[in-house]
Amino acid sequence: MRLRFLALLGFTLSSSSALAAGDAGSDSRDVLWTFFNLFILLGVLVLLSRKPVISFLAARREKVVQNLESSEKLLQESQVRLSELEEKTSNLEDELEAIRHEARDRAEREAQTIVEEAHEVAGRIAKDAGAAVDRESLRAQQALRNEAAELAIALAEERIKNEISEEDQTRLINEFVHRVRNGTATE
Repeated sequence: MRLRFLALLGFTLSSSSALAAGDAGSDSRDVLWTFFNLFILLGVLVLLSRKPVISFLAARREKVVQNLESSEKLLQESQVRLSELEEKTSNLEDELEAIRHEARDRAEREAQTIVEEAHEVAGRIAKDAGAAVDRESLRAQQALRNEAAELAIALAEERIKNEISEEDQTRLINEFVHRVRNGTATE
């Protein structure tokens, strides 16, 4: 095949040069031969380069088809991923709202528990304070009674010292001794 091409190419070139060296008066023949040589050259080029060009174009076409297929596959995967992400995002808003609602409920319950505990503690403190006041009141009353009794005794003792004479003292002592002997001292 290459030999044919080289022979044809040699013939075309030699005929062009022969024409150029020959008759100068026939311009139309020169143009005709030039076009003939051009068509032969183009025909040879088409014959020789047809298979490589066709295989190149077929390979290029195959590559373009593969690229389109992979692009379409990537597009589909991206769309699937996008829909998954959109679904998660829409669910995320719902989940966030549920979490917020639950947090508010929990905070309200905890606040209510804290208030109830505070009321219980306040009640205990009030009860303990009341008991402490009662104890202190009883202690103060007892202290006042004791002091009143001591003052009454001291006052009575002072009165007795001032109002009772020695004769009265002797008579009272004798009466007390007499009662003790007879067993009537507690009366």
